[in-house]
Amino acid sequence: MKAIGGGSHSRSIIETIYFFCSVYSLAITIASIDSNKMKVLVAGASGSIGGECLAQCLAHPKISTVVAFVRRDLPADVSSHPKLQCVKVADFAQWPKDVLETHADAAGMIW
Repeated sequence: MKAIGGGSHSRSIIETIYFFCSVYSLAITIASIDSNKMKVLVAGASGSIGGECLAQCLAHPKISTVVAFVRRDLPADVSSHPKLQCVKVADFAQWPKDVLETHADAAGMIW
C-alpha cells in the first residue's frame, strides 16, 4: 500500500483517510479494501479535508473511480481527472433516489 509522508510518520492511504476522519469527526465506510479496483464516493470534496481525501483517492492505484458529490464545481485541474465523476447535490439532506441507485456498487464512501 502506498505510504504518505516520510520518516516514521508515513501512513498508507487508508490510514490517512481514517486519520482525517477521526480528527475532523467525519464518518467513513469502506466495504472492500482488498479489491483490485474500487469505486469510492466522496461527499464534501470541495472543502479542505474532503479535497485532500479526494486527491488521495484519485492517486491510489486500487481506486478506479471516484465519485465526488459536490455543491459547487471543483477546480478545472481536479475535475478533468480521468478517474473522477462529479455529481452536483443541491441539498445533502435529500438525496435523489436515482443518484443513490447509480452508485450502489461503490466499495466505500467518505463523508
